[in-house]
Amino acid sequence: MYPPLRNLLFCLLSVSLLGGCWDAREIEERTSVIALGFDKHPAGYEISVQVPIPLKIVGSGGGGGGESGQNAVHVFKGTGKTVSDTLDDIQNQTNQRLFYGQTRLLIIGEEVAKEGIGRVVDGLKRHPEVRRHQWPLVVKGKAKDAMKANPKLEQIPMEYIVTLVENGVRIGKYNDEDFGKTLINLSSPAKHPVMNFIEISPQLIEWKGLAVFNKGKMAGRLSREESEPMLRLRNKEKGETVNVPCGGKKSDLKVVFRAKEMSRKIQVKQREGRLPEIHVHIKMKGDIIEKTCAKYDLSQPGIYKKMNRWVADRYELTTRKTIRKMQKELKVDAFHFGNMIRAHHPDLWKKLDWNRDFPNVPIRATYEVQIRRTGLEFK
Repeated sequence: MYPPLRNLLFCLLSVSLLGGCWDAREIEERTSVIALGFDKHPAGYEISVQVPIPLKIVGSGGGGGGESGQNAVHVFKGTGKTVSDTLDDIQNQTNQRLFYGQTRLLIIGEEVAKEGIGRVVDGLKRHPEVRRHQWPLVVKGKAKDAMKANPKLEQIPMEYIVTLVENGVRIGKYNDEDFGKTLINLSSPAKHPVMNFIEISPQLIEWKGLAVFNKGKMAGRLSREESEPMLRLRNKEKGETVNVPCGGKKSDLKVVFRAKEMSRKIQVKQREGRLPEIHVHIKMKGDIIEKTCAKYDLSQPGIYKKMNRWVADRYELTTRKTIRKMQKELKVDAFHFGNMIRAHHPDLWKKLDWNRDFPNVPIRATYEVQIRRTGLEFK
């Protein structure tokens, strides 16, 4: 074959592989959903979707400064027996096709969470546009009421909640579990989802702790204080500052410690004929950022060693409370200790009925604290 003819044939074959933009759809022809809210309804489900109004968003080409808050968005609501039916009901209310590729939040009402999220998740995970990297949240009350939030610091209200969660995750205060991780935890025999629990009203948006799930149903809640040990043992998160009574005993005067670094080591001790024992040892390094007790002079010899022990004792106390609540009240291994046994001790795992045995497994958590800095003080 002559070279020119060969080159022409090659070009024709290459062109035939180009699909082009035959199925392209302009952005103006889509109704982009920023958040989905799920509530119970006598018919089955009630779903709320918040969508930005393009003409009222800054930079949309209409000139002026645009609008913000509830004036910049619209909330559609629909009802149906299934998630798909409900989304179809909402679609019938819009003049453009709903697009879920930019959805950032899945807001689950308390009632739906307690009844079980299995059907909700099944209806979403099969949808080709629903991304895995979005934040599932449980809200106090109803999700449709959360859609009425009107924070002043973001143009689109739900973007404020997205930023709140992302920044909390970045500094190690909130749970880092997106929709993709929730799907993994639901499908694993040794994992359980834990979602951030948010209280949302028109004027207040506040992180209140964690919602703990067992077999797809919300088993209970952890407060902010109880959530810190959970995230430390589960995800190696540093958590918030900790107030430590001066002298290590009950006192209104406090030393405030902020962790900067942490490491965690988990050991599973097998015992013949008995349940295994789990020991977690955590090392924390951080700074003293406030001290309200004048009695203790930080320049005294040996004071650092005492304060290290005070902080460690405080951490161990709150961790024991959280472990006790998880074992005796909620009876859910949201720490993922079972998954560690399943991965590293498969023979032991086969002998256990972990959901039944977890509440009775001895779990011990110890802390080693090192205070590095105490801040500047003028003398």
